[in-house]
Amino acid sequence: MRWHYLVIALSIGLLASGSDGCSAEQAREPEAEKEVTTEYMLATLNAGRWIAAADITIARFRSLLDQLSAKFVEDRQQIADMAVMARKLLREDNGIDESLLNIMEGLNTVFYSDLKNQTFAEYSAAYGALRSSGQTHDEVIERLKAAAATIRLH
Repeated sequence: MRWHYLVIALSIGLLASGSDGCSAEQAREPEAEKEVTTEYMLATLNAGRWIAAADITIARFRSLLDQLSAKFVEDRQQIADMAVMARKLLREDNGIDESLLNIMEGLNTVFYSDLKNQTFAEYSAAYGALRSSGQTHDEVIERLKAAAATIRLH
C-alpha cells in the first residue's frame, strides 16, 4: 500500500514539475474526476499531462490492467507500480523513452494465460535489462515470447 501512495505522489510531483514535456501551466487537475483511479494515473503519466476523464487511453489501461492481472500473480496496482518504475528506470538510467502503454501492451503479448505462476516483476525486469543492453522494444518482446514458449515446453 505504501508503494501505491509513493507512485501517486511521485506521479503528481512529476506532472506538476513539468516532467515528460509538460509545463506547470499545462499540468491541471482533472476536471470531472472524483476519484483518481490507477488507470487514470497511468494514462496521465503516459500523456505527460492531465487528460480528460473520457480519454480513450483510460479504458485501454483499465483493460490492460485487467488482462495483465489475470496472467500474472500480481494485482492491478502492483503491475501499475512496476510498469511506472520500469519506465522511470529506462529513462533515468539509460535515456530510453518508452511509453507506459507500449511497455504494458508489449508485455501483455508475451504469453496467454496458459502459463501459471508467472510474475510481472520478472518480465518487466527482463524487459528493462534487455532494453538497457541496446535492444529495441520489438526485439525484447520477441525474446520474451521465445522464453515463455520454452517455459511452456517444460
